[in-house]
Amino acid sequence: MFTFWWNSSTTPVIAIDLRGHGASEGDWQSFSPREFNAMVLDVKAAKEYLIRRGVKPGRIGIVGASIGANIALRYAAEDGEIKTVVLLSPGLNYRGIATEEAAQYQRSAFFAASEEDAYAYSSTEQLYALVKGEKVFERLRNAGHGTRMLIASPELKKKVIAWLEARL
Repeated sequence: MFTFWWNSSTTPVIAIDLRGHGASEGDWQSFSPREFNAMVLDVKAAKEYLIRRGVKPGRIGIVGASIGANIALRYAAEDGEIKTVVLLSPGLNYRGIATEEAAQYQRSAFFAASEEDAYAYSSTEQLYALVKGEKVFERLRNAGHGTRMLIASPELKKKVIAWLEARL
């Protein structure tokens, strides 16, 4: 399921309700690693949907949080048209979605993790070291995991938006 809208600056935005999450069917807690890895196809479908709506392929970035960050990086590593990624609390491996090989990605990447989220923070440090393109790592404290960081740190939300606007 996709939610598509144009924001005030006419930048196209799409929210992907990955299979088993949000209002989509299925229960992600019972998914196998194979089912999680199939979520990369959800991102591909969203990109194709945006292109059908008139978005230029070179103007697409992906934002993902937690397992969604892993999926975003995996897809962007395979699709050279993705211009940038924003990865909130990525992991080296969440439920079989490994990112170390995907760190071959060499375009711009914005990373964020909170220190008390030890696994995501350590994983982010390692992924940040592997990615070779333009990159930044926002190191937070007591901000939680994934999208919770956007609530705990309003400044992070502003930085993510600025990152995307400057690159898309």
